[in-house]
Amino acid sequence: MSTPGGILIRVSSKAQSGEDRYGIPSQLQACQDMARRSGIEVKDVFIDVISGTKDNRKELNRLLENKGSLKVVILYHTDRLARDEKLSYKILDELQSAGFQILATNRGLVKKDLLFSVESAFAAEWLREHKKKIHNAYMRKADKGILPRKIIAYGYKDGKPDPVLVPVVKRIFKSLEGTGSNVLAQELNNERIPTPFIRGKHGKLWRQSTLFAIISNPVYKGEYHWGRSLRCLICDSLRFNHDPEKEVPVCCGQAMTLERVVIKCEGIVTSAQWERTQRAVRTRYVVRRRKTASVKRFPLMGVMRCALCGGAMSHQEGSSTWDKDLYFCYRRRWHKQFTVPRCLHKRYHHASELHDQVHRIILSWLEDDNALRKAANIPKKADTKKTSKRDSLEREKERWKRMISTSSLEPEEIAKELRRINEQLLLLPPEKSKGLELDSLRKRLESSKKLSLSDLVRSLNLLIFVHPDSTLDFSITG
Repeated sequence: MSTPGGILIRVSSKAQSGEDRYGIPSQLQACQDMARRSGIEVKDVFIDVISGTKDNRKELNRLLENKGSLKVVILYHTDRLARDEKLSYKILDELQSAGFQILATNRGLVKKDLLFSVESAFAAEWLREHKKKIHNAYMRKADKGILPRKIIAYGYKDGKPDPVLVPVVKRIFKSLEGTGSNVLAQELNNERIPTPFIRGKHGKLWRQSTLFAIISNPVYKGEYHWGRSLRCLICDSLRFNHDPEKEVPVCCGQAMTLERVVIKCEGIVTSAQWERTQRAVRTRYVVRRRKTASVKRFPLMGVMRCALCGGAMSHQEGSSTWDKDLYFCYRRRWHKQFTVPRCLHKRYHHASELHDQVHRIILSWLEDDNALRKAANIPKKADTKKTSKRDSLEREKERWKRMISTSSLEPEEIAKELRRINEQLLLLPPEKSKGLELDSLRKRLESSKKLSLSDLVRSLNLLIFVHPDSTLDFSITG
C-alpha cells in the first residue's frame, strides 16, 4: 500500500519559475520521480513563490493543516526550506512536530544532523554571495551613469515619463505650494484619479502619505539616487540613509556600505519647482504640528511660570523610559546663553496631574469670590474707600467750579486756583487701571467653563506660577 504524501516547492520569484534547475517544472519532475521510486502517492503539491529568508508562507501553512492526511513531504533540495540557518531549523521543527517524514531528492531522509547543518550554512552563504554579486553589478552601472534598474515611480511607465500621468504629477507639485495635502488628496479622490500601488488597506485612495512619498522623491526633478536605502547583506534588513553625510550604520558586525550615486534621468518637474514644494510643505507641517500635537498634549504651554525664578515652564513628552508627559523649569538646565544662575526648581511635574489641578481650581472660583478676587488682584470693598491724591484734587476742582456762581470771590481768584489744581494733576503719574470688576470676571468665567483647558486659561488671560511642591499661584492679567 502506497504512503500518502505531498510535494513542497519554493521559488524566490515568478521570474525563477521557468525551466531552469530551480524552476517549478524541474523541481516538480524530480520530486515526482522520487515519489514513484519510494512508493509514495502524491496527494497534493504545495508551491510557494517567496524569498528563502521569509517565513510567512501560505502553502507551507496549508501543508501543516493537512498533517492528518499526509505522512511524507518531498523536497527538491534542503535549501528549498529556507536560505537562512535559523529559519531552516524552524521550518524543519514545524514539519517534524506535525508528524511528517521529510525527503529530499539530493540526500533522501532529512533530519537534524551534521549534513543538514552544513547544507543550511551553505544555502545562507550562497545567498549572501549572490546579493553581493548583484549589488556590485548595480554599482558598476551606477558609477558609469547608467540606471541600474528602470525607474519605478508614479508617473513613469517602462522607465519613461507616462504622458497620461505627467499632468497629475505636475498638478501635485504645483498645488502643494498653497493647498493642504488633505484637501488635495480629497480632490484627487473625488476626480477618481488613479493612485500609485501602495501596500496596505488604504492603497486605493489618495492620502497625505501618498502625496508626501511623491514630492519627496528626487527622481521627479531628474535625479535618480542610487543608494538611498542601505541593506545589510547578512540579515537582509533595510535602512534609509536620507543624509549622505551621516555615518553609515553598522549591522551584523559590518557597515552597510551602499554608496549614494546621483544619476541624471528624465524628470517631470523643474528643480526650482521641486524645491519650492519642499519648503512650502515643510513650513506648513511644522506650524500644524505645533498647533495640534503640542498644544493638545500640553494645553498650559506658554502660560506656566516657575515660582522661583519666573522663567517659563517647558515640557517633555513621554518616552519608552518614562511614559508620562512632564513639565519642568527650563532654567533648571544650564545653558550658555543664560545670564542668570541655574534655577533650583529641579522637580519634574506630571502634566496630567497639573492639568486636573488647574482645571479644578479655576472652576472652584465660581463659588469662591475671595479666591477669584485674589487671582485677579481685585481689592476688597474696605480698601476701595481709600482715596488717591488724584481723586482729592478732582473733588477740589469740582468744588471751585461750583463757587463760580455761589461765591463772592472774584473770578480771577477762582481761575487761579483751578490752574493750580490742573498743574498738579498734570504732574501726577498716569492713572493705573482700576482693575477688573468681580461681576464681569465671574460672567466671563461662567461662559468659558465648558471650553477646553487651553482655551479656558487663555480666555482669562491667566498666568500660573508653579512651586517645587506643586502648589500653584494664579494671576489674571486682564
